[in-house]
Amino acid sequence: MQQYDVVVTGGTPAGIGAAVCAARSDFDTLLVTYNDHLGGMMASGLGMTDTLLHPDKGRSPVLDEFFERVATHYREEYGPDSPQYRTCNDGLAFEPHVAEEAFEALVDAEATLDVEREWHPVTAERSGRTVSCVTFAASQDDRTTTVSAEAFVDATYEGDLAATAGVPYRVGREGREEYGERFAGTVFTDADDVTTIGAGSTGEGDEAVQSYNYRICLSSDPDNMRYPEKPDGYDRREYLWVLHDLEEMRELLDERGVEDPMAFGLSDRSAPELSTAMRRWYDRDEPPVAVDDDDRWVPLTDDVYRGSDPVEDELLPLPAQTRLLGRTPEGLAGDIHLNQEGEEFVWGNLPNDKRDMNACDLVGESHTYPEADWETRREIAQRHLDYALGFIYFLQNDDAVPERARSEAQQWGLATDEFEDNDNEPFQLYVREARRIEGRETFTEHDAFLAEGLNRAPVNDGSVAIAEFPLDPHDVKAVRRTGTASDGRFFLTESTVPSQIDYGTMLPEGLDNLLVPVALSASHVGFQTVRLEPTWFQLGEAAGVAAARALRTDALPGTLDTVDLQHELAEAGTMLTYFSDADSTAEEPWAAAVQVLGAKGFFDGYAARPGDPLDTATADAWAVVTADFLSSDGDAAERARRLPTPEERSVAEPVGSDGFLAVLADELETDTDPAAAASEVGVPDEVTLTRGEAAQIVYKIVTDRRGIDV
Repeated sequence: MQQYDVVVTGGTPAGIGAAVCAARSDFDTLLVTYNDHLGGMMASGLGMTDTLLHPDKGRSPVLDEFFERVATHYREEYGPDSPQYRTCNDGLAFEPHVAEEAFEALVDAEATLDVEREWHPVTAERSGRTVSCVTFAASQDDRTTTVSAEAFVDATYEGDLAATAGVPYRVGREGREEYGERFAGTVFTDADDVTTIGAGSTGEGDEAVQSYNYRICLSSDPDNMRYPEKPDGYDRREYLWVLHDLEEMRELLDERGVEDPMAFGLSDRSAPELSTAMRRWYDRDEPPVAVDDDDRWVPLTDDVYRGSDPVEDELLPLPAQTRLLGRTPEGLAGDIHLNQEGEEFVWGNLPNDKRDMNACDLVGESHTYPEADWETRREIAQRHLDYALGFIYFLQNDDAVPERARSEAQQWGLATDEFEDNDNEPFQLYVREARRIEGRETFTEHDAFLAEGLNRAPVNDGSVAIAEFPLDPHDVKAVRRTGTASDGRFFLTESTVPSQIDYGTMLPEGLDNLLVPVALSASHVGFQTVRLEPTWFQLGEAAGVAAARALRTDALPGTLDTVDLQHELAEAGTMLTYFSDADSTAEEPWAAAVQVLGAKGFFDGYAARPGDPLDTATADAWAVVTADFLSSDGDAAERARRLPTPEERSVAEPVGSDGFLAVLADELETDTDPAAAASEVGVPDEVTLTRGEAAQIVYKIVTDRRGIDV
């Protein structure tokens, strides 16, 4: 039996982040992967990073290092003025092999990190509330190996290790009543406004998961491309919906025994980009002044349901692919645009004349994958790959495709310098959602929307990472009603706000030494802002830091003091709280303080304003909130609601250090000396305090009172 301190299952970005963090704390760490590659989807064709944050903002150390490695590659290989470097967008866009090289470099740099490839868990032994060892089976033969560890991390997309260890989980959609989520269960949104719930939305739960696909890497370089061959089982009628040739499509449906043509449909989405607002926030270094500012998110209306009597007799005999209409080249990168006449064909950009093809979801054919055996999973994956390759083949070769569109399609082919050991085909099926564990905390729709009485999402006391991408599920079922998108499709760009993810979402009930940063505890709806690779990457890092901290302190990850963990994460530059004007990686003495206090109710919006003078109203409120936090009374959201309004702050006077220290002393117990804390952080006497300096003082008091070693 092999023995390690930490064992991480899953060569995903989250798994790599967890393993690297554990190894950097000098613990013997094993990373077990399902295939011979590292990087999951980020190295398997997902070359357009799903984030609204620029790398300059900083998020977590290993993720930031990954982006820097990518940017450095293009800058040094091609020059700072090259199109390759400009296209990489500071590391956010990359070729698959460049991403994989960056992941391999991260792993190779750690002397205490071993990697075992092409293994998957088959059994796990438990002792009370801990997993003692896990047996893995080889993917290519009959070998098995058993590994013991003090802490385990399941960073697989499927949540396989957690399931093997007997962790309760769920697959599919909750009903609307379970968490009071407006977008839960069966939901049809308006085809022209996928934020508005339409008729037929029952909110009933089911075991269906959103659609999967393959992200195909294409090249337009004639010396670095090849056309895909016609896949086995190719049927041109599966793609005729592109050209609206319904007669032959009906024949296909008849052959498959589809009696109800309404069982197939397509979706469209159009909504303003939240990223535009967030970029302006970042550029001007301050937030909008009000919730309804043009640059600001807007809260959902109380009634997002637009009732109507649907026309049920419109014929929609279309296949289970729903992602290609209604896009323009300026839309979210990575999709194909084919106009209604079939005259235009555009792919999205990667360096070196490549494209990330994000198309060809097979809606409805992912539902059995999460709990399937490996043979069945391989069959499902192959079906998805054949469908995507068949789509390209159809566009390049079928006489029904307009000549101009066919000519455009023929300018692209599989990049021959990618996936060279796999016939230039990506190795990872895009498993957007599979199992989700039953954890100690559950992330839901409500965690991603503006909170009542606050100018931000709910303040999450146990935050170890942030989410910021719009709630964005792909189609769940290949069913639509007239005038609606497909069942399960919505894209809440204007309502989703940066949120905080609780440490407890990674902790299964009943186990204390297993962390699950990918298949974590979330509702189906809430999962849609968490399921992006940068967020999973950051959560994986938090899991690795937690595992290492537990080993250092002779504890278990499930018994750690969350505040202690947050201090360690923040001191390393991890973003626990999104602020428009205060980066977690800023070289400022207040950087870690505002991140931790942002999870404790000291800020009621996305502006920390660390350089502004502290006013008397805020000073009084922060003293009360500090006492409440130290005594563990109340919760963070309620503390944030006690803060003064902008109007109250505007008429309050700036406060000096002596004044703030006095109100702190009044609220805190006598064994705390605020003046000593101020002196230790270097705040002079009798000066007008900034909010950042006040946060430093509070942070120092909390650190000392709790005996936190940072």
